[in-house]
Amino acid sequence: MLKQKVLVMLTALLILAVPVSAQEEVVDLEEVVVTASRYEESIMDTPVSIEVIDQEEIEGSNAQNVAELLDTYTGVYIKDNGSQVGTKSVKIRGASSDQVLVLFDGVPYNDNHNGGLDLSIISAANIEKIEIIKGPASVIYGANAMGGVVNIITKNIEDISVTKLDLGLGSENTNTYQLSHNEKIDDFGIYLSYLDKSSDTYLEESNFDQENVFLKINNNISKYSDITFTFNNNISDKVINNLDQNDEEQNLSLSWKRQTEAIETNFRIYKNDRQREYPSSNSLHEKDQSGFILNNINYLDNHTFNYGVEIKRDEVKSTDIENGNKENTNKALFVKDNWNFNSELDLIFAARYDDHEEYGSNLSPQAAINYNLNKNYKTFISYSEAFRAPTFDDLYGVYAANPAWHYPGFEGNPDLEAEESDNYEIGLKFNSVIGKGSVSYFYREVTNLITNDYSVSPNTMKNVDDKSEFKGIELNIDNQLTRKLSSSFNYTYLDSQDNNGDRIAGNPYHNAKISLKYKKDEKTFFVSGKLISDNIDGFSGTEMPSYFVVDSSINVPINIINQKIDLLFSINNLFNKDYEVVDGYPMPGRNFMVNLSTKF
Repeated sequence: MLKQKVLVMLTALLILAVPVSAQEEVVDLEEVVVTASRYEESIMDTPVSIEVIDQEEIEGSNAQNVAELLDTYTGVYIKDNGSQVGTKSVKIRGASSDQVLVLFDGVPYNDNHNGGLDLSIISAANIEKIEIIKGPASVIYGANAMGGVVNIITKNIEDISVTKLDLGLGSENTNTYQLSHNEKIDDFGIYLSYLDKSSDTYLEESNFDQENVFLKINNNISKYSDITFTFNNNISDKVINNLDQNDEEQNLSLSWKRQTEAIETNFRIYKNDRQREYPSSNSLHEKDQSGFILNNINYLDNHTFNYGVEIKRDEVKSTDIENGNKENTNKALFVKDNWNFNSELDLIFAARYDDHEEYGSNLSPQAAINYNLNKNYKTFISYSEAFRAPTFDDLYGVYAANPAWHYPGFEGNPDLEAEESDNYEIGLKFNSVIGKGSVSYFYREVTNLITNDYSVSPNTMKNVDDKSEFKGIELNIDNQLTRKLSSSFNYTYLDSQDNNGDRIAGNPYHNAKISLKYKKDEKTFFVSGKLISDNIDGFSGTEMPSYFVVDSSINVPINIINQKIDLLFSINNLFNKDYEVVDGYPMPGRNFMVNLSTKF
């Protein structure tokens, strides 16, 4: 209780101790996001903590996949099982990967079998930007958004004809090749990309191969409306300690948008097909997800009114699930009103009603206040409720024991209840001469938290009795120190406890990241550091040693036979630190990557 009071007092002091009377001139344009409400709005006007990874940051980073992109941002913790073949899943403010909704161009992308997603197989190559909501968003997106949202927004089609070639070479015989083409003819545009990636990894008898084809087609069918089709085909083959894991997926979506000055309508229909096979154990999982989303936004004088409907169907056929086949359907209605009460105050009221085939109905409300202290500082207070239904794996999974791996097997628990949470947040956003960023205090109280039960053999899932708490402080600030030098710093303190006051494993107390970027002409020099401290492994219960890891990169243009080529040379784990994120899975030592890219 004392810790909670200290956190609240510290956050309040940080929020109140701002120069509310000063009117500072800031030249930065406000970032626009779409994820918080399903329509475009300034990031300063959203009553949630949200961050954006834009195109410049993606192209200037040494990240090869979405997990590496997310790992540098506030409140985000990547559970990394090491090497190219290790699963990399996202946690936000202590929320596990099956409590964090991943969207691909606005449609659900999580694996509907286990609820999570391996972010290591999503290449950074075709991404325009990523928006991260830190905190519950069930009021807009439903069950899987109980802990946050990661919206992966793919490349925009440019108004030019251009072909781009990317080549990469790195440690452990890592090779990447990507060829993409953008074409725009009148109102018709197309973007097509092919990616091939392979690596031997530093683990014995392990390697990784990936092929990806991505297609986006857009047609402006009138002055006010357009239609977009996207196709994503990904094949990923891993050999892990001489055991094969073969993954295939296809993602199809068709969206229609009509926008006038006063009304915007969006309609999306989608289908995701996945297959995972373990040939050595004759294990096969076929997963199908399909649905549609319709939402309408009315831009009135003092109100922005958003309402819509969503239907999603999930089906899993698996050799490792009870009776081999499970399916369910969820239907939902949602509504949100952003009331511009006056020039300083916005009032936000929202609710979503879900009707789940197995778990019945659930209402997720939200009430929030945005208040302008002045044009550079805005504060917000938010309350919301959220829920999450158990996954097919949680309920019906059946996995045989493997004595060689000391694995006792797993059986799902069909008696699980849905998780529910009450969520509170107070925060300050600023864009001023001191920098751009935010500070916030968050508190999440979860009833019926679903967690692994390793005390029985075979393992299973259980609901934690009574309530579990997740609370902490976040701070992030980006600063342009000089015309050429910029810095970024973020820190998250997270305290998570079950009903007995015992710490919930897998959530480090301290998560801090810092970076410096020096840009002169077209040359960019970048160095970043990450500190993870006071963590307990979620499986073994081992207290994990703290670690501080430094990465660096240099991006310079070169000319070869009058052809401009961008050279990116990166060194990860610069000081060759020995560390583990997950107990028993050592992370890579010092490693390098060289990328060459050119346009023609």
